[in-house]
Amino acid sequence: MPAEPRMLARRISADTWTTWRLRNAEPAADRVAALVRAWAAGRPAPTGMRVPTTIRAGNRGLVDSTRLSLAHLRLNEPKLFAAMREGVPGVFEEDFSLADRAYACGGFRAAAAAYKQQIADDPDHLGAWAGLALCRRETGRHGSRVLIAHPELVRAVHRGVEELSGYRVDPDDLAAWLPEPAPDGTPGGTGL
Repeated sequence: MPAEPRMLARRISADTWTTWRLRNAEPAADRVAALVRAWAAGRPAPTGMRVPTTIRAGNRGLVDSTRLSLAHLRLNEPKLFAAMREGVPGVFEEDFSLADRAYACGGFRAAAAAYKQQIADDPDHLGAWAGLALCRRETGRHGSRVLIAHPELVRAVHRGVEELSGYRVDPDDLAAWLPEPAPDGTPGGTGL
């Protein structure tokens, strides 16, 4: 398989997995609350804590993804994608966010900054959480393993901190504060 379609397939697979976790996985509320209290008190994250994760019942299947649409565009309409990449005015600017366009073009730092702004504006924007995790997967940023492996946990603690303190913490700071995931061996556990 040529390199570009293989790379796009890897990204789409990671996007689907990450979005699915954000929509369906629910970390244990008592463990999330303990992490929130530790963060708010300025303490280090508890080490050795296991955070069991359950899957919510309901209809939470796959959803439309603008990143998937951009991958299709890149493969099926390379001239149109190149025009978008070069900043030609009017090429899908209303259909795709700045964050998604930057991600599709490989501008992971710019995309991450734009996704973080989307999260700051709307902490329930699952597409922005998934996009930030995908950017961190691509860049290998130090302290991002929890965000990449368990985005639902970072999001839940993020929301808990806001509810407790009234302010929104930087998702990267929070992900770096959380302990690195470890092999768990129990179904549904994060291994934290």
